[in-house]
Amino acid sequence: MNIQIRKMRGCAEDYRLLLNWYAMPQVKKYFSPWISTMDEAVQKYRPRIQGESPVAPNILEADGVPIGYLQYFPIQGLETSRYCVQNCKRPYGMDLFIGNPAYLGKGCGAAAVSFIKDYLKKVFQADVLALDPQANNKAALHCYQKCGAKTVCTYFDEAYQAELCILHIIL
Repeated sequence: MNIQIRKMRGCAEDYRLLLNWYAMPQVKKYFSPWISTMDEAVQKYRPRIQGESPVAPNILEADGVPIGYLQYFPIQGLETSRYCVQNCKRPYGMDLFIGNPAYLGKGCGAAAVSFIKDYLKKVFQADVLALDPQANNKAALHCYQKCGAKTVCTYFDEAYQAELCILHIIL
């Protein structure tokens, strides 16, 4: 299976993909439940697509089939404490989900993480990739640990009303 990462486009098709994925149980359980309409999706993702936000939105594809979402971003300012990267020179964060259930448990997430690790190190000279899955998201934890992530800390996040794990992958 060939995993590709492409920049999200500001087209109805990409917004519809996100809306469909956000409605999937495996995504809804761990990610922002507030994205449920086209207007909400456009409002949240358009600034990212247009480069008005430091968050870079991407669509994951397997052999040309859209299967999920990946975003990466530089960790700056107050976020350095939350991600425990105060002593890092160029820390980046990443969020990822597989939205197409036919591709769960097939190594697509690990392939995407491996790709983005190399990309961030090469293009941005990133020295650490920080991740913050919910502590009960066993699939995400397994995927990230398989890619070399180590748990740095856990804390309760009020916004998500969940225990989050902070993991680091040294690049």
